[in-house]
This record gives sequence, C-alpha cells and structure tokens, in this order.
Amino acid sequence: RDAQESRGLGDVYKRQAQVLVAKDGDILVKKAYGDAQLYNGEDFESIDKPEATRLDNPIKATNNTLYDLASVTKIVATTQAIMKLDYEGKLDVNDKVSKYIDGYEVNGKEDITIADLLTHTSGIPQWEPTFFYIDNNRDELLDYNKNLGIMFDDGEVHYSDFGFMTLGYVVESITGQSLDEYVENNIYKPLGMNHTFYKPLDKGVNKEEIAATSWGNPFEYRMVDEEDYPDFGYDTTEHSEKFNQFDRWRNHVLIGEVNDGNTGMASDGIAGHAGIYSNTSDLAILCQLMLNGGTYDDVTLYDQSTIDKFTTNHTGESNRGYGFELDMKYMGEEASDKTYGHNGFTGTHISIDPENNTFIIFLTNKQNLGLDEEGSYKGTFDAVGEFATETYKYIEN
Repeated sequence: RDAQESRGLGDVYKRQAQVLVAKDGDILVKKAYGDAQLYNGEDFESIDKPEATRLDNPIKATNNTLYDLASVTKIVATTQAIMKLDYEGKLDVNDKVSKYIDGYEVNGKEDITIADLLTHTSGIPQWEPTFFYIDNNRDELLDYNKNLGIMFDDGEVHYSDFGFMTLGYVVESITGQSLDEYVENNIYKPLGMNHTFYKPLDKGVNKEEIAATSWGNPFEYRMVDEEDYPDFGYDTTEHSEKFNQFDRWRNHVLIGEVNDGNTGMASDGIAGHAGIYSNTSDLAILCQLMLNGGTYDDVTLYDQSTIDKFTTNHTGESNRGYGFELDMKYMGEEASDKTYGHNGFTGTHISIDPENNTFIIFLTNKQNLGLDEEGSYKGTFDAVGEFATETYKYIEN
C-alpha cells in the first residue's frame, strides 16, 4: 500500500517522507513522498518565532535524498563502532569509561562503564547547552564531558545525549581516528554505504540533495529561555547568564547543517549522539547486515552473539538494549517483542524485527514545517507506528 493510504498519516506525513520496507532479504517498498525542501529563508528576525518562506517550487524528495538522522546516529554510527570494537576484543562493555578517557573519573563518575552510557543509566545530565561555552571545538567539548557530575543516582534510565557524546570519544581513543573517519572508513565504505556520513556539504553533496530541517534552532532557544519559557524542556537556569550573552543562534533554514545544536554549534557537526546523514537505500544495507548476523556480502562487522548482546533488554520496563530501543510504539503493534531500532528528533525511525526477518525505515523532515502552536514539532510516533502495523498486516496477507 502507498504510505499515503495508511490510517493516521495526516497531511504532515503525506507531504514529506522516504520509506523502505524489506522482508526475507527482499525490498517490498521503496518510495519517496512529497517535498525535501518546502520552506526556506535566511536571517529570521525572531529566533524563537522564525517565519520562513514557503517555496514557490518546493524541491521534491527522491529515494536519493539525504536526511539528518538526529539520534538515529546513536545506532548507525556510535553503537555500530562499539559493537565492532567489542567483537574485535578492543573493549568490553563492562570497562570503565575512565580506562579510555583519562580524567573522566572526576565528580562521581569513577565507576561509570560503557554499558552504563549505552543504556542511559549512568546518572550524568541528559542535556545542557554546551554551545554557550564552546564554539565548535571537539577537544573543549570532551573536557566539558569530563567535568560533568552525577545528576541521578537511582540507576534508572535517564536518556542522555552526553552519554553518546562520550562514547564517540571512547571510539576515538581506542582507534586513534576521529569518529567520522572511523565509521566511514571501517563501516560505511566497506559496506558500499557511500551516501552515509557526517557533514554532507563537506563531502560535495549539493543542498538540493538534502532534506531541509528546522528554521534555525527555535526549539533549543525555548529550552534555554527560562524567563519566557520556564517550563519548556529541562531546567537550564544555571545557564541563564550565558543565554543572555549568546549571539551565535542559527537564523536560517538548516540544509546540510545538523539540526542538533550541541553537534552543530559546539562539536563541528561530528558527535556520537547526532550528525549522521543518510537515506533508506544505505540504511537498508546496515539493517540487512544485522538480520544476517553481522555480515553483508563478504564484509563482517561482528557476529550474531554480539548482536544478541546489544539487542537484549538490559533495563527492564524501560526497554533498552546497548544503544538500541526495544519494542517501541513506532515499531507497530504487529512487530515481535524482539524488534529493535531507534528514532530521531528530526522525524527519523528504524525498526528491525529478527523474528519476522523484516525491517522498516521511515525518514521524515517534519521540522521543515516549523513549530506548532505549542512551540514544538508534530510527533511522528503514532503515524510511523500505524504505518508499521498496516505494513505487517499487508505482508501477512
């Protein structure tokens, strides 16, 4: 069925999406819908309430359009690297982070392990505006991560971008390569994933080939404006002075510039938690590799036991493997309870179902439609979950 016919896919998601469905090694659906770039504009007068211009001739999405994967980066870059290094015996998930990052053990973090970061159970802060303090300097960002303290001591899941930032630095420490170089040269290129990378504009990709995302960073602006939006996002009161001094807000539609502010304004576009661009064709290779037990064609990244370890539930009701989300709403009602994947803030989703030998990749650029009346973005979980449910029913019939 066309994605447009699935119940629950409102006008927002009919307008812009890239979808791929595969089962038993065969691609059943591979389509692009709507507009890769619907709005554009530069030099917004307002950062928190930007007004972009709707294009007279929107740029249509194709199957080759690249999408900002946001937090899907966590499983297609950082977790893949950790899995490969674990398989090769170059790390153990129970190793302390301080074994690889000298100085990380301060402020109560001496016992934090790689597994703690992978499962978001380390207790470190979830999010802070690092871009207030760092202007695209990854060494300084590493120091910022080292100096973080413990915010939660309950051992429960508190989803933290800082955990995956740190894991990116662990990869760099072990391999002696920057994170972007390592995943590109040791994972993507060997697999033939030639359209998956950080910083696509630096790779010679034209803006017309990239799905536009947000109109600047209005969401993050509201997260740190404690005076006008005191209940929006995390408590960032301690950063209020820096907020009043900050003058590097991006005030144009982001195309090829990673949406995530900590990645795009503090980490030079390269981070363990966000920054990868890709499309469904490339991501399908990685999904199939996992269903194959870690091998695709003649390339092996790891083995089935590594996959089993990383996709096993390690947090109970919070449904977290090592890096992977498990059995989530967006994976559909018909997916097996062994299904794993991840979602991204830009409107991106991957789910891999080993019991049904199926995977679904659903990429949207929902942010290019702007903020809703509540200052947030339209959710994709319900729509993608319903699409997945209808897809399973169609496959079964």
